[in-house]
Amino acid sequence: MTRLLIASLIAALAVQLWLGEAIRGIPDPWDIVPAPPTDRSVAMASFGDEQFLHRAYALQVQNFGDTGGRTTRMADYDMSQVVPWLELLDRLDSRAQFQLALAMGYFASTPNASGREDLVQFVSRAVTLNPVNRAQWLREAIVIADRRIKNPVLAIKLADQLANTKWSEMNILAYQLAPLLRAKYGDYAGAAAGMKRALEKATPDTPPQELIFMAQFIAESEQKAGLQHSLESAPHK
Repeated sequence: MTRLLIASLIAALAVQLWLGEAIRGIPDPWDIVPAPPTDRSVAMASFGDEQFLHRAYALQVQNFGDTGGRTTRMADYDMSQVVPWLELLDRLDSRAQFQLALAMGYFASTPNASGREDLVQFVSRAVTLNPVNRAQWLREAIVIADRRIKNPVLAIKLADQLANTKWSEMNILAYQLAPLLRAKYGDYAGAAAGMKRALEKATPDTPPQELIFMAQFIAESEQKAGLQHSLESAPHK
């Protein structure tokens, strides 16, 4: 009896090892990011309840790459495939913050610069759908564009978008971002003009030190712009 039991266990172990080796070469049928559903499929799946479908798809997007106990490196995600899913979530609920939080707080950790730019561009478009409740995400996008993507044109574009957004919680610091970035990248004339517009947004609650800083910034930027113009206009020998 004991010998039979031992033989059975050995046979079971052998079968298990054989199966493990056999399935190793079977292609993985799961994609990291599957293709998003068609508009018709979405309409049929929602049954008139787009909020429910938004939550269901949001959970699915959050769990991309973690199917069947696997984990996937963020470097392996194709953000050009992720963004259509985020845009789908936006069509289902343009007031929700979750898809922007996923874009900036999760997927933006990708080491791929073009992928980060796709996400930043998505946020820029998403904010236009509901600027009052979403403008704060532009600050995250500006930091990523400036420091991680190192794209000054994109960073300044986002900063200008933030400055032109009507947002109840907008403070003077948000208006300063665009001129500060222009000065950082050598556009001193644009920096001075932008800070003058920011100074016009000052209210009685604006701290005095901010008013002093902006006035000094304008003066210094105009001085640098004048020197820059002189150097550019000087005849070359």
